[in-house]
Amino acid sequence: MTTKAAHTPAPWSVSIDRDKYDSSMDDIRVLAEEERNHPQGPLTVAQVNQHLAGESVANAHLIAAAPEMLEALRAMVSRAPFIDQSVTEDGLANCEALLKARRAIRHAEGEQ
Repeated sequence: MTTKAAHTPAPWSVSIDRDKYDSSMDDIRVLAEEERNHPQGPLTVAQVNQHLAGESVANAHLIAAAPEMLEALRAMVSRAPFIDQSVTEDGLANCEALLKARRAIRHAEGEQ
């Protein structure tokens, strides 16, 4: 199940460049791979706070993985009719996981 996304097409990657004027700063950006060789430079999908280096790098990697995670959730939810959703401990846990997946998809698509 592939749904046309309104966001910049994946894949996205993390780019970390040293600030040439301040060695304590990094330029941490999430770039659209499709646009990497664009004449005006790569398209920046997101830029994260440079002052929290370790946390910022982790945030950038999470953002870069977002399109793949969204597609994985959509694929998982499309298989819901074949997943045990019986009134058993496992079935109820599966129901809860599907609810969380559907909520995350709605959130990613801008719905509440």
